[in-house]
Amino acid sequence: MHSQVSSGQGAEEMLDLNDLRIFAYVAALASFTLAAEALSIHKSSVSRSVARLEALLGTPLIDRTSRKVELTRRGIALRANCIEILSRVSDTIDTLKAPGEARGRSYAVHAASRLRH
Repeated sequence: MHSQVSSGQGAEEMLDLNDLRIFAYVAALASFTLAAEALSIHKSSVSRSVARLEALLGTPLIDRTSRKVELTRRGIALRANCIEILSRVSDTIDTLKAPGEARGRSYAVHAASRLRH
């Protein structure tokens, strides 16, 4: 699922909600490796997702100068909003589904809402 974000240069780029979900896991678990394992994807895919977000937003989200994952100030701000964004998307999907269909179905964005500290 994509959302358009203005880059401030007249062109519009697409924000991938899956990149936000992956970032939420990295932020919550403080590890690219653990996030990859939790999501059952390759660590390189996690790294690419975070790099795409950083490129789109034009700012580093993770301090890569240390061995452990530490969020930058902007990364902390994104983490705070990320869970809410993903939760709202999930709620919207559930609301729009027919009552019988919404129950018993889970969406990948639900997992990120469980990552609150």
